[in-house]
Amino acid sequence: MVRLPEATLPLWQAWPRALLSRLVASLGTGLILITFSEFVFLNEGPVIHLLARLEDGPLATARYLPEFGLVYAWFAYIFLVVARGLNAAGWSGLILSGAIAAWAIEALIIPLAYEGPPISFFWPSIGWHAMVNVILGWVLLRWMMRRWPVWRQGAVFAALGVAWAVWAKLFWAEDPAMVLPEPDGFTAFTAVIGLTWLVGMVLADHPIARFRPTTCDGLVALFTALPMGIAMGLPFGVWGLALGGLATLTLWALWRGRGGMSFEERHLSAAPPKASYLAALAMPATAALCFAFLPAEMDQGLSFLITIPLLAIGTLLWAAAVIRLGLRIGLQRAE
Repeated sequence: MVRLPEATLPLWQAWPRALLSRLVASLGTGLILITFSEFVFLNEGPVIHLLARLEDGPLATARYLPEFGLVYAWFAYIFLVVARGLNAAGWSGLILSGAIAAWAIEALIIPLAYEGPPISFFWPSIGWHAMVNVILGWVLLRWMMRRWPVWRQGAVFAALGVAWAVWAKLFWAEDPAMVLPEPDGFTAFTAVIGLTWLVGMVLADHPIARFRPTTCDGLVALFTALPMGIAMGLPFGVWGLALGGLATLTLWALWRGRGGMSFEERHLSAAPPKASYLAALAMPATAALCFAFLPAEMDQGLSFLITIPLLAIGTLLWAAAVIRLGLRIGLQRAE
């Protein structure tokens, strides 16, 4: 069992602080994940609901996002217990930890992972959630905010804002359930999501969010996720077993590759400069500006230019990580 920093405190101080640490870390990471998972991706249900709440006023919006964010805080808690508890050190550990988060998002409370197996095991789970939510949103951008000058950060965030607006036009054009808002509506949408993302990063970067998982955390994550996963996968028979097998294989590879200092401890332990948070707002601002100048109607059938490469890269990286951690490291230890 990993000893918590709070273990040196009296019991009456340690437990409240430990609980607060987990809540802050999970909520902060959850808000980062939900930003890219639902609103940069532009999942039609949450987007339509948020646009409706924006029309109803700020109070309706303020109620909707925290409720939805708590669900993602649970996903984030599972992800953090896996990534921190098994010391996800390099790209292999991060990809595999991201895969666990991705399958939690798509297979614990919704059955999207079973819509078209085996492809749906990897898209959007690995291709988007692991690659974009975790690797881009939780790892690379936060690493950049600690290493690069602010002007370069602003340029990267602005480029991502352009990509967000273009993706919105391409993706919504292909989905009959989606109705494009007017530029003013999209501006309000990106403003709210940008602030949500900013709050998430501030919380995730706070010193109190740096909890170290214990055996108890592992049991809580397991016994909250496993019954939900079984209940969701049971109606799909062999496909439910197949996804459970992939998750087990991923956890096994992470366990074989555990040890050492995690990537988060080495590169994300110190908070970034405050100016970096302001630079991050270039992403929603540029998305809103770009959206207003893009054509109202764009050609359909082009989103595959983004989805296919993400699916291929994510799947190959996942497979390579399983082999690298599960087989090569295992063989080295056996020797």
